[in-house]
Amino acid sequence: MLVLTIARRQLRDALAGPRGWLIIGFWSLLVALAAGTGLAAAADERAAYATGEAAKRETYGRWLATFEQDVYRTGQIGAQHPLVLHLPPAPARALAAGAADAAGRWAQPAGYFVRELEGRKGELTPLGALFGALDPAGLVAVAGALFAIALGFDAVAGEKARGTLALHFVNPLGRGTFLAGKALGVVGAAVLALWLPLALGLAGMALAGAFPDAGMRVAGFAAAALAYLAFWAVAAVAGSAAVRTPAAAFAGLAGLWLLLAIAVPKIAVAVIAAHHPVPPPAVLEQRVNTALEAEKAAYQVSFDALKARVGKPAPADLARLRLAYWRGCFARVDAVRADADAALDARQRALVGAAALSPAFGFQLLAAGLAGTDGARHRAFVRAADAYGRTLRTWPDERMLGGARTRPTWEELPPLAYAPPGVTARAYLGGLLALLGAIALAAALAWLAFRRYDLRPHGA
Repeated sequence: MLVLTIARRQLRDALAGPRGWLIIGFWSLLVALAAGTGLAAAADERAAYATGEAAKRETYGRWLATFEQDVYRTGQIGAQHPLVLHLPPAPARALAAGAADAAGRWAQPAGYFVRELEGRKGELTPLGALFGALDPAGLVAVAGALFAIALGFDAVAGEKARGTLALHFVNPLGRGTFLAGKALGVVGAAVLALWLPLALGLAGMALAGAFPDAGMRVAGFAAAALAYLAFWAVAAVAGSAAVRTPAAAFAGLAGLWLLLAIAVPKIAVAVIAAHHPVPPPAVLEQRVNTALEAEKAAYQVSFDALKARVGKPAPADLARLRLAYWRGCFARVDAVRADADAALDARQRALVGAAALSPAFGFQLLAAGLAGTDGARHRAFVRAADAYGRTLRTWPDERMLGGARTRPTWEELPPLAYAPPGVTARAYLGGLLALLGAIALAAALAWLAFRRYDLRPHGA
């Protein structure tokens, strides 16, 4: 009961007066702006995809009309198709900009690579994401942390400065009980002032259609945001219990915010990029071209042998020869790309590992995964586009060997086999447990700081 009594008083002190109303009002305004920005981004993404699909069909029709009506050139259709593939909308794009913004939303299978088009500069760090696009994830990671600090920086130091701290211990009261009540009160204030407006904003975005078929993702985001805000609320109490004045507490907590929410993520991304370089496309293309020379020479030998044996090769014989050539090329390309894929995997593992250095960075990566805008989505799209390009190279010959003698219409084209990567329970629980672990660490530091805290009034 004593814990709840202290918590209620702390909750009232944190929210009453100009400070509480200013935080609630300003935060609610920011949430509304983030919700509007997210809704617009999701709508633009869906509209761009629909427009791209229509343009793709029209382009294919115009290109196919350039062939002679009575000639079916499977080799040209397989190797020279003009299709541009559009990245399907993210499941919950309105939640977070994410790492996928650094990549192209359009891709074209060209040669032996997927050429990415319309690339944009993205930002993995919370501050860059917040300034790049006012999305809920960046807002919570940066501004939410600062507001949680503002709610609790004077929880203990303020009592000491006012001379009321010692009065709590006139009657038998354990320091742990007092500190637990203070922490519970600040967390409750963060829930009411910060998390509740955020939850209402998410509900409004859902009603407006920003999250089609993404209910569990949004619920997971809300739970992760609650844990993240709770961490900063408990950290605020820990900072307040470590110093004698509210000013010193706020200065120290502001420094911690700058370190964990801005500096560490920025430095981590730069260090990881430097230590896990990915070969640029030009280098990969050069390696592929070198690897393909042997396959081209083998194809020429097979073609000359076929021509010497039968004279003028039949279309079916040429189709079989081309299929063997394409499959040999794909095997050689895969061998070259294995190194690049390994570098990308190593970079992703390093990013996940770096999340342990900063709750803000961990929350941002978790939010991008929940929104479906992380690097996994981009890689899945590029791989699907690459596989589709290979299908378009081999499918016309396979179709002709099956008996077809007419040019393939749009309706006959095989569909792009792309499915956005889901959020695995292991990845989500890992991120959530990391945030809960950060809360436990902050609580332990608060207790260690308060164990020998001087209860006498400041200046006494």
